[in-house]
Amino acid sequence: MKQAAVSFLVILLGLSIYSNGLIAQKKHIDIHYDRFTRTTQIKTHISWLKLGGKNPKLFVSIICDGDNISVDSIQDIDLIFVNFNSYRFEYDKCRPVYCLVDDEPLELPEKIEYKANIDNHGYWEYIGMKIDYLTLEKLWNAQKIEFKICNDEFSPGKDEVAAIQEIKALFEK
Repeated sequence: MKQAAVSFLVILLGLSIYSNGLIAQKKHIDIHYDRFTRTTQIKTHISWLKLGGKNPKLFVSIICDGDNISVDSIQDIDLIFVNFNSYRFEYDKCRPVYCLVDDEPLELPEKIEYKANIDNHGYWEYIGMKIDYLTLEKLWNAQKIEFKICNDEFSPGKDEVAAIQEIKALFEK
């Protein structure tokens, strides 16, 4: 199970190289069709150079049935925060994640998955949750998004917001 979770995160962060099935790569998202599972994954990506810093980075992963990208084909939506720190874990002792959308609370799932890893570069933390389409829709329609993990409050950066907008464009076509 642990290996599967790590593999998922590696794929999510775009560390793997696709040999088959890459349908499209936009500036902030990849769309990949898996012919073995007959699913399409839409995932956000951010340059390695932008990981780190003070705030966690926001990633979104959506799995759709077949090669059809539509609201009706969605199987799963994951919202994942990735935090990198060169010398310690930040969020290993606290939860939950809170969200404000246009200064109004947005209810996020209480069930949060926390994973941590140490490698040659530093300390990696992954805080993930399953969300529904309506929650994702509220995020992409927001003028202002803020998150709070432990005592740290932050807003997604312009690349993260652009990725959410690229996903929105896929589902609104």
